[in-house]
Amino acid sequence: MKLACKAGKMWHFAEPDHCGWAQTFVERDEFEETVEVSSVDEVGEFCSMCLERRED
Repeated sequence: MKLACKAGKMWHFAEPDHCGWAQTFVERDEFEETVEVSSVDEVGEFCSMCLERRED
């Protein structure tokens, strides 16, 4: 899965199923770092709203 981060803070799903904040960051091209991982546990702080959207 592809994750993205803005300014070294919270990680979000880069696509799809991301939260409203992540959608805004994508639209404004504000993500500064992206990584491919097999689990969100591989990064630091991860967005709980993104996780909730993925589980629905």
